[in-house]
Amino acid sequence: MWEIDNLSQLLAFLYSAALGGIYCIIYDFLRALRKEIKFGTAAVFVSDILYSLICAVTCFCFLLAVTGGQPRGYVFAGAAVGFLVARLTASPIAVLVFCKALRAVCFVFKWISALLSRFFT
Repeated sequence: MWEIDNLSQLLAFLYSAALGGIYCIIYDFLRALRKEIKFGTAAVFVSDILYSLICAVTCFCFLLAVTGGQPRGYVFAGAAVGFLVARLTASPIAVLVFCKALRAVCFVFKWISALLSRFFT
């Protein structure tokens, strides 16, 4: 029976905390997208399912890379801690930045479509 040393457990916990933070930032992008585009209930449901599937697959790949595919409690706890820390600290700023960026992209596309409609009509 082989043992996992404390340093590798700590590193796996910290890596999973970073992964949880990335999950939160991705979900913040979805929140900003919903704010700006006004999704219907079916679109929100589908986007949440896709988000969950993407997170599950990446978490499984992370477990394969870090722990050899063995589910460890500290990895899941680290992802939850990372998500919570990002949600409580960086989330409001990220949503604001994403909303402004989406507004800018929408403005540029409206400007380009107005220019092209004048050109082709």
